[in-house]
Amino acid sequence: MDKKRLQQLRDLAKETFGQAGAPIDDLALDFASEMADDIRFQQLIDRPEQVARAAVVAGCLQAARNYIDVPEEQWQGFMQKMKQELLSGLRPKFRKGMNAVAKGLPKRPSTGRNEILDTPQKRKKACDLVSKIELSGGSKREAYAKAAREMNCSARTIERAWRERAKLRTKTTRS
Repeated sequence: MDKKRLQQLRDLAKETFGQAGAPIDDLALDFASEMADDIRFQQLIDRPEQVARAAVVAGCLQAARNYIDVPEEQWQGFMQKMKQELLSGLRPKFRKGMNAVAKGLPKRPSTGRNEILDTPQKRKKACDLVSKIELSGGSKREAYAKAAREMNCSARTIERAWRERAKLRTKTTRS
């Protein structure tokens, strides 16, 4: 691949991660560049869970380097500790780390819809709109879409309100 284009991609990654509040340093970019060229990574690209597991094992191997020249008793203690970490201790740490990475990644741009149907009155209004549109000859899908546009929310939000209308009816009749 062209060196200029690779540099542009590196610059883009650095800028984007920085804007997302999860800066990436040059050492990590260098490693990512090398890793992307490795045929083994290319074989695993469609299996991200294996890439993540490989990173965990790489961390274990790196930690083991400190224990390579120790007496057998200390080595066995290290192995026991690693076994415990891999069996139970790693899961919460790994999840926490992955969640931190995921939160730092850029989010997909919003659709611009920002209304939520957080009150029974709003949900009732949505259901009334769906009924009105349906009675005038529109399909259910069309009714959800039109009501969503009118109420500035997603069609899925309207659909959920529609499906829960029985609960809404019992709540408003009790009040």
